[in-house]
Amino acid sequence: MIPMIPWFKGFEGKVELSPTDLSDNTQYLISGVIAKFDCKSRRVTITELPIGLWTHEYKSWLDEQQWIQSVKDLSESSGKIHLEVTLSNDAWLADEGYLMKKLELIRTFSLSDMHASNPCGNVVKYENPLEIIMDFASFRLAYYIKRKADLLADINSKLMSNMSDIENFIGITSRSSKGIKHWMSKLKESPETAKLSNLSDLLYDKLKMINKDDFVKRATENDVVTLLGRAVTLRQSPRIRGQNNLSEDDYLALETVCNALKKVSAAISKIRELCTRRNDLKRRLSQLQKEDGLSLWLKDLDQLELCFKVQCEEEVECQSSKREAMAQRIRGLKRKAGFNR
Repeated sequence: MIPMIPWFKGFEGKVELSPTDLSDNTQYLISGVIAKFDCKSRRVTITELPIGLWTHEYKSWLDEQQWIQSVKDLSESSGKIHLEVTLSNDAWLADEGYLMKKLELIRTFSLSDMHASNPCGNVVKYENPLEIIMDFASFRLAYYIKRKADLLADINSKLMSNMSDIENFIGITSRSSKGIKHWMSKLKESPETAKLSNLSDLLYDKLKMINKDDFVKRATENDVVTLLGRAVTLRQSPRIRGQNNLSEDDYLALETVCNALKKVSAAISKIRELCTRRNDLKRRLSQLQKEDGLSLWLKDLDQLELCFKVQCEEEVECQSSKREAMAQRIRGLKRKAGFNR
């Protein structure tokens, strides 16, 4: 893996690998910023200090140096670090590198002596940033797997809940006195009602054979789609509601069955949706269980790189649109002023 260079938000100085570190890439030089220096007045303006060096401590150190005439702190008025240092000797101004060292604006920063809390809450020493990332990624991976497993358990619970409507429908249609066969036998014989009767028999037999576990397993198969189509056809049939030889109880049973069909139609759709989500979760959970901390971290970096690429493309497109809009505005102003040629 390419060594990671330390980065500090808002820091305007330099962070570079130390020339003496040629092996493990853990020693870095952090430099402050000398914004300008005036040879005539021997004045140096410092606008950034190395990381870990506080302004008041550095100012106290400057006041103690015999080769410094005066120190003026303008940090409060400017809102950021702004020190104007007047030197007693202008010879140091000829070499900026020497001046940086003389003013102690270069510090060594080591990555080989980092202490942090591990996932167990114990403070341990890490030899390099990759060890911290590996600990964090492995810890995060375990929680990713746990979260996916919890989501999978929640979906299975919802599947069982939606089966209650299916069981209710089967319970209604399996009654000997008020079931489908009862009120279908009272319909007047005709080719259309015969087809509808056969349809109801098939629907009744299919519902009667499906139990809870079997239905969940078969919820994404084609026979469920057929079952849903038959249920809707049976519910919407105009012949059923137009018969005159049905008693009040028969109409009540018919209305009950139709209402149950509405519930089972919605339940079937919901079950199919939940099964799709469950299969996707199972696939993602299986993939996560094959990952380790390093592979998860590398995938995160790939996603981050892709996001940066998309963001850059969007910014370029936005700038292009702004330029085009400005060009159109200028052309419009020229036409309005009569300068269009």
